[in-house]
Amino acid sequence: MLKQKVDTGARIGSMVVDHFSMTLIMGILIIPFFIPSIIDGFNVSHENQSDPFDTYDSYFSFIFYAISSFYFCKDSFSGRSLAKRIFKLQIIEKKTGKVASPIQCLFRNLFIIIWPIEVIVTLINPNRRIGDMITGTEVVPYSAENHPSQINYGFIAISFLIATGFLYIIFSPFESLNNSFIEQNTFVKESYNENTSKKLEQSLIKGVESFAFSPDIRVYDSVPYMENSKYISVIFHLNQNYLDDDTTFDMLDSSTRKIIRSSLEDEKYVGKIQYSYKNTGTFKTITKYLSEPKIE
Repeated sequence: MLKQKVDTGARIGSMVVDHFSMTLIMGILIIPFFIPSIIDGFNVSHENQSDPFDTYDSYFSFIFYAISSFYFCKDSFSGRSLAKRIFKLQIIEKKTGKVASPIQCLFRNLFIIIWPIEVIVTLINPNRRIGDMITGTEVVPYSAENHPSQINYGFIAISFLIATGFLYIIFSPFESLNNSFIEQNTFVKESYNENTSKKLEQSLIKGVESFAFSPDIRVYDSVPYMENSKYISVIFHLNQNYLDDDTTFDMLDSSTRKIIRSSLEDEKYVGKIQYSYKNTGTFKTITKYLSEPKIE
């Protein structure tokens, strides 16, 4: 069969358009799930802010992976992604000349994770990058006569499931690390200790009264997955914008930590300190996390 040469410029152009178009589509689909986090970003409270990733078993993880799988399955419809339709290209089986199956297109596109190498290979051979060589496919100019559209929705569904599983395997270790961090920054609401909170609040008022209005303190006696540990949540509403002055802010943060450490003596604790400054047209906040003090 006569080899159908693909123009290098068209091939690289399709790769670029595919990347930006698929990234845009994925972003549009995922953004709604981040709206609670965006709204919470303008609030300062003792509650942990909304994070769509904060629950390992939440449906969001599946939604995120499913949406991201669009990138790997972009050629599933007749071997033609949006960009390949624009540049009039198509993926076919090299031996038979038939339209590549959705499964072949998926496994071919998994090699996008090494995209710098794939770009170099494409510059050398526009018809076949590494993914094509592994799956027995190639990119050729589109011809409706030679390559009639045949959409197999069953295989397309299977390819999306495989891509979702692949993304789960890749990202689950990172998600586990995130969950480990979250576990250390949650608390049992019913364990709120009013007396300890007020004592710590008084100590902080004396120590940082020149920097902030009365600090808002919550001390909880129970932290999930961490025995005999307290959770400390401190909110400072600053009377001036010290957040942009690194020297002053570092001094404030250091003083706050020393006061907490001396007030709790040998207690183990985790938590966070939130520094916020609000003025007309201005809202800034910095969150610093507390961990169990090191024994020196």
